[in-house]
Amino acid sequence: DNASQTILGVFTTNPTGVYGAPPLAGATGNGVEDWRNTAFRFSSVTIPQGSTISSAKVTFTAFSTRSGFPSYTVAMYCEDTDNSADFGATNNILTRVLTTATGNWATPTAQTINVEFDSPSVVSQVQEVIDRSGWVSGNALMVIFKTTAGAADDSGPYGDFFADDSTSCALLTVEYASSVSVGDTDKLSLLGVGN
Repeated sequence: DNASQTILGVFTTNPTGVYGAPPLAGATGNGVEDWRNTAFRFSSVTIPQGSTISSAKVTFTAFSTRSGFPSYTVAMYCEDTDNSADFGATNNILTRVLTTATGNWATPTAQTINVEFDSPSVVSQVQEVIDRSGWVSGNALMVIFKTTAGAADDSGPYGDFFADDSTSCALLTVEYASSVSVGDTDKLSLLGVGN
């Protein structure tokens, strides 16, 4: 699942069918106060509680070919909860509690249709959630991208991507080691589609 919401509260859940989702980063044209926030909920994250995360990223597939974007600064978080709830009118992005761990992404200035692009590492953010005492393997995890700086208009919002396609929507890939598989590194890849 994915959703987009501006600081002023305009909220859009993921579309049905194969569409480009709301842009990953940017503003809506109302100025700095209306930065975009975009979130992805990945269900059935089968990582045991307390596992050591060695790598984690979100991969997107571009919905169009575009260039000349401004570069935006995007802060990356996970929702700090044991099991991320689905999106809804009263359960949107702005009401979520964020992890203490964060990281910044200076977004690219171009993209090519059907070509994948990765977020920077979200290891610390995912680790903070997996370390929660109430985390259970199979719960849902949410990654949240919050635009914090860049052009304060809608002339170049960055990153339209496939949102609800069974093979091309956002992909969370996590490599981890757990006490269940001592000495091994397991890899989990989850598409952000469906509930």
